[in-house]
Amino acid sequence: VCLESYPHLDLLYPARRLWKERLDSCRLSYLERMVLMVEREDDVPGELVPRIYFDYVRGMDAGLIERVFAHNRMDVLSLVTLTARLHAVLDDPYAAGTEDSSDFYSLGRIHEDAGRPEESQTYYREALQLDAPLHIQKKALTHLSLMYKRQRRYDEAVRSWETLLSDPCQFDPMPYEELAKYYEHRERNWERALEIVEEALAALEERGNPTGSSEQWAARLNRRRDRLLRRCARSSGGESGLFGDEAGRKG
Repeated sequence: VCLESYPHLDLLYPARRLWKERLDSCRLSYLERMVLMVEREDDVPGELVPRIYFDYVRGMDAGLIERVFAHNRMDVLSLVTLTARLHAVLDDPYAAGTEDSSDFYSLGRIHEDAGRPEESQTYYREALQLDAPLHIQKKALTHLSLMYKRQRRYDEAVRSWETLLSDPCQFDPMPYEELAKYYEHRERNWERALEIVEEALAALEERGNPTGSSEQWAARLNRRRDRLLRRCARSSGGESGLFGDEAGRKG
């Protein structure tokens, strides 16, 4: 039998994509306990298998090699069962009994990356409805808000960004910037956009940005603030050509 003709499937990557938000590890032994609910008894630890094998080769002592065969047999059976479990959850997480909000968030990411926005939004919203931990809520709402923006569902996007602003635990400049863009380019409400940018700059100075470079964010926000100040000045001055040389500069 030519094994090279058979397809190869490394389950580590899909397992990480689906369960890494919930589990501390995606090693097979951990997945057995936490996902498959299997607890091995009298098993040879995987890290001892090479030593047992080389002891067997040197001394031809088959005393422990049978346990290695049993260990490998369990590995194969677990991988088959894990493959079936992955398929079941991806095919229909509700029928598969998925209940954890982190798993629904991960499903949202998987379907978003695959270009299936309706499914991904369903799973992001499910994660939010399941009383997810704050960091999962924030991730799900961030992805939802940007998807709403791409779909021009601006009311929903704005509500999402405003909800993200209410997070008392962690400051993130992203929703401030998105709201400022919305009021500047969609509503032409430069005063409100300027207020939001100044709020973001004040919060950035006070709390810093744990998700990226505070200096880079400060530079971006200050550029937007300067442009908005010019636009507000032109608007209040009653000049014709309201947008001046800023027309078309969006971002």
